[in-house]
Amino acid sequence: EIIMKATVCKLLAIEDVSLTSDLFAEGMNSIQAMQLAYELQQQGFSVGFTEIYAARTIQGIAASPQMQPCKWYNHYDADKPVVILVCGYTQAYPFYEDFMKQLCARYSVLVFDSFAFWNHPSDFQASDYIDYLITNTEKEIQQKGTKIYAVTGHSIGSELGMLLAEHIRQKHNPDVRMVAIGTSLYTTSELFKYISDDHLVLKQMQKTMPPLSFAGDLSIVLESQPSSSLILNGPVDPEYVKFSEAFLKKNKETWDAKYPNAHRVFLHTDHFGLLQPTF
Repeated sequence: EIIMKATVCKLLAIEDVSLTSDLFAEGMNSIQAMQLAYELQQQGFSVGFTEIYAARTIQGIAASPQMQPCKWYNHYDADKPVVILVCGYTQAYPFYEDFMKQLCARYSVLVFDSFAFWNHPSDFQASDYIDYLITNTEKEIQQKGTKIYAVTGHSIGSELGMLLAEHIRQKHNPDVRMVAIGTSLYTTSELFKYISDDHLVLKQMQKTMPPLSFAGDLSIVLESQPSSSLILNGPVDPEYVKFSEAFLKKNKETWDAKYPNAHRVFLHTDHFGLLQPTF
């Protein structure tokens, strides 16, 4: 609600708005509603014009089914294999919606959205969110009697996903697959100096992440090109480019050493381009 309120105020050029105010009564028109949907999607929220028009208030939009941090994308289809997608920092995924459309064409997708943890206090631990993933996955398995075919994720989402996949492998399905996209096995404290104070939870998640381990069928998708900035469309930072080049090399070496038999694909793009439809 905090993020949506700030976005609405900026869009409508107003200083404040109540969570229960009718946004259209506040002056928002249909074009601005479509722009609001776009802005929220860029920040990781799965919300469209239809939800905004129907709910009309910030509180109502936040309560809509598509806005829940754990949800079936579109709907659950018992005739399709089930894939779990653990989102990382969806604000950085310019191709997220296209990626989801392709994924849902073949699978029923259970999504864990990133905004479930971005606004937690700075003492938030990675284990807290891992427990959340496991608890809600167990709930869906029990309610629907479904078998998890695969787990996937991007960036920190795939790191969390690997730990969830190992839990599923040990307790439910020894054949569950893991597809790790843009995952960093290699860690270094040098990365933290590039993470701004606006993303303290990201820094805390990285610092408290347990060692990654998955003993099942593992595929990895990694970028081959360095990023020019830690944030999407950020200004080119020559120092970060140099760091990114060294990080990619070390990360590949770490993957080679720990998982020499994993299926691997290297894409000619940087970290932010891994979900491009062309791939």
